[in-house]
Amino acid sequence: MAENLTKVLDIEAETQERINQMKIKQRDILNKVLKLEQPYQNVLFSIYIVGNSVDTSSSIVGYCRTQNYKKRDKGIEMYSEL
Repeated sequence: MAENLTKVLDIEAETQERINQMKIKQRDILNKVLKLEQPYQNVLFSIYIVGNSVDTSSSIVGYCRTQNYKKRDKGIEMYSEL
């Protein structure tokens, strides 16, 4: 029983460490997205931070689907240069 409890506690500690690492990465990504100029910031934020589809994001940010894809692609390019 004690051995199983130790395994569970180890798994819990590893999981918590993974969560902490993911939160750090998420914060870094958010900070980079916020450095982008508009409208690219809004498009990438809507898609990659909030988790909207490109189609849903299009209606939120006010662009047609084609424009939104182009802005997303340009935003990703700009993001990669940061």
